[in-house]
Amino acid sequence: MPGTYTENITLKSYISLQGAGSEVTTVQTSSSSSPVINMNTITNVSIADFTIIGTGASGHYGVSIVSSTAVTLSANTIIGNGAGIAISGSSPKIIQNTITDSEIGIYGNGSSPLIIENVITSNSLGIWNTNFSSPTTTGNTITANTAGGVKNEYSSSGLISGNIISGNGIDISSYGIFISASSSPTITGNKITDNQGRGIYVAYFNCSPMISYNRITGNSVYDLVVGDTPNISFNVYDTISGTTGVGMYNVKSDGTPAIEP
Repeated sequence: MPGTYTENITLKSYISLQGAGSEVTTVQTSSSSSPVINMNTITNVSIADFTIIGTGASGHYGVSIVSSTAVTLSANTIIGNGAGIAISGSSPKIIQNTITDSEIGIYGNGSSPLIIENVITSNSLGIWNTNFSSPTTTGNTITANTAGGVKNEYSSSGLISGNIISGNGIDISSYGIFISASSSPTITGNKITDNQGRGIYVAYFNCSPMISYNRITGNSVYDLVVGDTPNISFNVYDTISGTTGVGMYNVKSDGTPAIEP
């Protein structure tokens, strides 16, 4: 029912936790020592239509999903956490949520979530994938995150497609997408624009992402920084640093040929 519920919740399997709407039903933490909502080794659970508020403290999670299956989070607003959603060894569906005012919007550790049509805004880092994660990140708006939009490291790959990744960062060390440490996602069909620092930064250490059919323009330092061997083809970009990649058929925003990678 509508109202504010001050508590920390540990869910069991086969539970659908349903709010009356995120604008009227709130779960707010009563303790910083555990996640607002905790899901550990359970199955067939869904959470929808809540506002979920944490303490804002580092290490405190709005929703924690550990070694669980068949989990869906939809139409929630998740505010003020160390990580809005923290995922370990799980593959939840995260659909049409707003995740804001946290250190990390979504943190994935060895996980393969479906991250679809969310608004991930005003966090320090939007999405952070690490340790062999392989998420599908599609149709999201990832904006105004102060460190950067999406970070893949330590053999994390997956698909990044059809997202708006714009207006992230506050200085030249920031980025729209950062790829490092043996990570090679497919990055396709995104609008990666007006970020501080780099639009896409492919760092060293055995990274070979496929980067195609993106618009990567208006980023303050370079649209693309190439430190390894990505395949960069059929994109629109104006500036690039590094030429160790491969690819062709890239153009500038004025339609003239872009510098090849």
